[in-house]
Amino acid sequence: MKKLFLIFVAAVALSSCATTAKHEPSLADEEEAEKALFDGYPDDLPPVPEERLRAMLAEIVERENRIVGEEERGEAVDEGNCTYLHTDGNTHLVSLNESAPYYYFRVRNGDPEIPVPNYMCVVYARATKKNMYNYFLRRKIARSMRDLIYRDPEESYRAAKSHEISLETTAEIGGVPYEIFFTDAESPLNEDAADGEIPEPSDGGVEPTPILELTNIELNGKNWIKTQYLDKRTGEPIANRKFIIYVIMGEEDSDIGEIITRSDENGYVYVKNIPDGECYGDFLDED
Repeated sequence: MKKLFLIFVAAVALSSCATTAKHEPSLADEEEAEKALFDGYPDDLPPVPEERLRAMLAEIVERENRIVGEEERGEAVDEGNCTYLHTDGNTHLVSLNESAPYYYFRVRNGDPEIPVPNYMCVVYARATKKNMYNYFLRRKIARSMRDLIYRDPEESYRAAKSHEISLETTAEIGGVPYEIFFTDAESPLNEDAADGEIPEPSDGGVEPTPILELTNIELNGKNWIKTQYLDKRTGEPIANRKFIIYVIMGEEDSDIGEIITRSDENGYVYVKNIPDGECYGDFLDED
């Protein structure tokens, strides 16, 4: 996926009687049409109250109890106002919930030696026109993902908790206990947690993979991604394949950066100095 919207070229139809211009939607037309879907939402709202968060939690747990019992499809599933990907025992979901749009990721820690619980991080926002449109764009990205970049459970857990927590609780999903925490998308970063609890691990002999192309992004941040990809059927590394990382750094379409790299011979994708944002990744088809 290179762009979120298709660009159509206006066609001019000629006849022996007259010359007419047939206007087809341009990029700007498509974007305005998308935004118009959310004109009924206000420009501003007060913070989301706890009672709505708890209602949201009940909805999430009910849905997750169903999702964990489904066969993993390896592709995003669209269900009306939400889109989710269930893979490797985890779930990533984006919802246009009418009371507050949100996304979450549920991570089950399958390694008893890693000292973090099973957990779910829910990031929500006020249901304003801007936020509803913003989450709509994220759904469009999620639909095209065959895979997600999940950091190792310990690093991911600490990173998720580095923002202010507005609600923290526990729940059972599929008979398994989870720690669940909510954070407002506009909440500030807890600098102490970010600086003191999320050190970059040793490279472990893995070298950063080459940067082949950067679009709308500079590698001047403090974040990093290091993930090994294996073929689920054979267990062999997915080696020497182009890989694209999408980084959502803000609220507009123009705030989405793209990083193209290539997995190494052992299937690792390792990129450093990534700016703050949400990361999604996928292998690119190659000739």
